[in-house]
Amino acid sequence: MPGDPVPIILDTDIGDDIDDMYALYLALFHPGLDLRAVTTVHSSSLRKARFVGKALRLAGVTDLPIGWGIDLSVGRAVIGQNQPDTGDLGTHLQWVGEGDPEMMAQYPRAVEVILDQLDRTEEPIALVSIGACSNLADAISKATEKQRSMIRCIALMSGEPNRQMPEHNVMCDPEAADYVYSCGITVFMGTYDVTRQLVLTMDEAERRLGAEDTPTARALLECTRLWAPHRGHKPGPVLYDLVPLLWLTDGSLVETRPSTIRVELQGRYTRGMTVRTAPEGHVLESTAADGAALTELSMETILKGARQGA
Repeated sequence: MPGDPVPIILDTDIGDDIDDMYALYLALFHPGLDLRAVTTVHSSSLRKARFVGKALRLAGVTDLPIGWGIDLSVGRAVIGQNQPDTGDLGTHLQWVGEGDPEMMAQYPRAVEVILDQLDRTEEPIALVSIGACSNLADAISKATEKQRSMIRCIALMSGEPNRQMPEHNVMCDPEAADYVYSCGITVFMGTYDVTRQLVLTMDEAERRLGAEDTPTARALLECTRLWAPHRGHKPGPVLYDLVPLLWLTDGSLVETRPSTIRVELQGRYTRGMTVRTAPEGHVLESTAADGAALTELSMETILKGARQGA
């Protein structure tokens, strides 16, 4: 793979949908990525940080900075918007139990972790958000000029301007998403229609993970099983959140077009929808990808990394 690994900070709402856990291990194991810190966002963020701590420990990593962030944004609190909200348990946060050392662990706040990493780094870092943009918007708004100059780009799983729908991650904090889209930093936008093409069936997950005798594979399988009763119409894990990570490793894996993207904030029925307001801009909106190939690449990378260890 040409070039040095891309330094990243991963901001995640892990513990709700299962794709965040696959994304965490892809970020950790992909040779084209250099994971510097992980922060959590949207509802039960401290519990999610503990979840990250356990997932990393089982992968052999105990020294990576972890931070917990914003549960409910000010903008949503003001208007009394409590949905979408997965509640305190999410779908598989119970994976961290009384016997785990992370159960009562304490972590710093997410914005402190992000800004500290921007201070420490000698090369620009990509900020990756695979949940609500709350933490990223807060960090970028508070960053000094020097800290901001160390942001390589922003890579999101977020939005869908080709449908009349409020994509989940945007709806969790529309104001933050709008701020990030329009902050002037290059943004990769992994759209719903493109990212939903990465799919594992439950049978495939059981077969592939069950065949691996590593702590990471066992952790993924256990959490996939805990999540499965909550999957609704999905045939298995839909790996939306892996697309921005894969784009960072090789931009040719995802077709994009430049756009200006804004979020509808006022509409009674349209709040949270993403709108393409111009056919040029600093947002690189995903338009196409080979979902089957990217799913296979991701699984091969995760399972190989799990065998070799971080």
